[in-house]
Amino acid sequence: MSNYLQTDFLNKLLTLITLTTLFYLLVGCHPNGQGSMGVASGRSAQSEVIIGTLDWQELPSATNDGAVLANGAAVGDLRIPSQYSRCTAFLINSDTVMTNHHCIPNAQSAVGVKLYMRHEEGVASEDQEIYQCDTFIGNNRALDFALLKCEGTPGDRWGHVTLSSDPVQVEDQIYVIHQNCDYYSDRQCDWSKKISNGTVSAIGETELTHNADTLGGSSGSPLFIAESDAVVAIHHAGYGNNGSGRGYENYAVSMEQIIPELQASFSDVELTIAGVGGDDDVDPTAPTDPFEPNNSIATASPVELPLSSGPMLITQGDSDYFAIDLDQRSSLTVRVEFFHADGDLDIKLVDQDGQRVALSNGVTDLEEIAKDLDSGRYYLVVYGYKQAENSYEISVETSEIVTSSDSDDSRSFWSWWF
Repeated sequence: MSNYLQTDFLNKLLTLITLTTLFYLLVGCHPNGQGSMGVASGRSAQSEVIIGTLDWQELPSATNDGAVLANGAAVGDLRIPSQYSRCTAFLINSDTVMTNHHCIPNAQSAVGVKLYMRHEEGVASEDQEIYQCDTFIGNNRALDFALLKCEGTPGDRWGHVTLSSDPVQVEDQIYVIHQNCDYYSDRQCDWSKKISNGTVSAIGETELTHNADTLGGSSGSPLFIAESDAVVAIHHAGYGNNGSGRGYENYAVSMEQIIPELQASFSDVELTIAGVGGDDDVDPTAPTDPFEPNNSIATASPVELPLSSGPMLITQGDSDYFAIDLDQRSSLTVRVEFFHADGDLDIKLVDQDGQRVALSNGVTDLEEIAKDLDSGRYYLVVYGYKQAENSYEISVETSEIVTSSDSDDSRSFWSWWF
C-alpha cells in the first residue's frame, strides 16, 4: 500500500474512532460512567434531557409530603459494573427492584450490581446503605423494563412503591424521582436523589411523553401520578439532546402496558397494585389509618406511649411501621387484635438497623410481643402473612424495669452479721 493510501486509511480510521467515541459519550454513556441510554419507540436513540430551565430539587429536603417522601425512600442508585454505568431503580416489593431493560439487557449485565439507598445530598457515603442486587429475574425489551432480586430485603427498611394501571390523561401532574445531577455543567457533581415535577404532554400506544427534567442516569426511575402517588410509568428516554443535556421532551413506558406483562411472565413477583376506579369504589365504612404513610422504617410513624388505636388497615403488600422510643430500659408489651379468619396478620419488632429482635406469628385473633428492652428506638411492624389483608386494633404499653434494692440490703446485712 502506498504511503498516500496508508495515510488516507489511517486518517479515516482515526475519524471513525473519534466519531464513535463522541457518540458513545453523548448518547450511550455519560460522564464518569454515570448513565445509560434510553431508546424511545420509533425514534433515534437519545439521552434523557432537561427541558427548559433546570428545576429539579433535592430529596428529601424538597418537601414534607409524607407520601412523596415514602416513595422517595424506595428509590435507589443502581451501580452496574459490567456496563461501567449507573441507572435509577425502585423497589416494587421487599426484595425486588425494577429498572430499564437497556440498563440490564441480560443476565450477564446483572453481575455485581449494587443498589445504593439513601444516596442523598448531605449524606456521607459511609452512611448510605448498599445492597447486592445481582440476581437476574428477567426483563422485557419492548417495554424496556428489567427486574433484579436483592439480598437483605431492602424493602423491609425502605418500603416499596404502589403500581397503577389506571390510564393517565394529558396535563396530568406527575413527578419523577431519580438519581442525577447536571454533569454537563459540572462533571464532578454528585448524582444525589432528585425530584422533578412536570405534566403529561402526550400519550402513545405504550409510552407517555412528559416534561419533567431528567438526564442519562435517570433511566429506570419511577414516574408517579401526583393525584394518587402511584407509579404509572417507568422513565426511559428523551429527545433533542443539544450536546449540553437540553432537549424537547422525555418518555416513559406506561404501567398500563407493563403490569399485565408482569402478571403473565413474572407471576412469582409480588406487586402492590392500586385499585382501579374512583370514589364509587371506596367503602365509606372501611377503616382509616391516621398513621399512613408509614410503610417503611424511613417513614415510620412515631407513637406517643401508651398507644391504643384502631381499627387500621393492612392492604395487599402493605406493612405498617411504628417508631417506639424508650428513654430507659423498659418492659414493652404490644397487642394487635383482629379476626384471623379475615386474614392472617403478624407482627415483629426490629432495631434501628432493621434487625429483628422479636416476632409474633401465631394463628389466632391476637398477636402479642412482651419483651424487656434497652433504651433506644425500635420499630414495630404489622404485616399480612402471604399478602393477607385485614383490619386491626393495636395497643402498646411500657413499664420501667426496677432493680430491687431490698435484695442488695439483705445481702449487705447478712455479710455484716457473719
